[in-house]
Amino acid sequence: MKTPLMSQSVPAAVTLRPYRRSDLQAIVELDRICFFPPFRFSKQSMSEFVQARNAISLVACGDGTTRVIGFVIIHLAAHSDGIHGYVVTLDVNPAYTGCRIGSKLLDRGERDAARAGATRMDLHVHTENTGAIAFYDKQHYQPENRLESFYGLGRDAFSYSKSLERPDTL
Repeated sequence: MKTPLMSQSVPAAVTLRPYRRSDLQAIVELDRICFFPPFRFSKQSMSEFVQARNAISLVACGDGTTRVIGFVIIHLAAHSDGIHGYVVTLDVNPAYTGCRIGSKLLDRGERDAARAGATRMDLHVHTENTGAIAFYDKQHYQPENRLESFYGLGRDAFSYSKSLERPDTL
């Protein structure tokens, strides 16, 4: 679940780039800003997620600096109907809500996943995270199921999916 917004100016320019090992502390700190304790990842978990062989890990930096203001981690996995991308996490500094940084990160991650052969994206959202639910609805993700206690006892999730366009049409 997201924390309250902080006030900050809109970045003049946002650069998306692949994750670097030197970004680890910044993304761990950003995750702490974006999510309450039951939904945060440990530094060890985050390191494993971004460095996995099947990971697409992107960061957004603002105003031509190396300051990380958002990131997305997507894992690719083979399924019976093809390769799926799974959104492990998408974090954007709450100060930049409404600046389309999340949309840019997700769009780029989806394109990279499609180029790697993915035909579908999957994700889970806590049922009380109304901001994320609205965001993924706008990104054309379709709700599929409600998973009881997905995030622990009493913390349900919605599963969402989205079909990806073939890379030659991107």
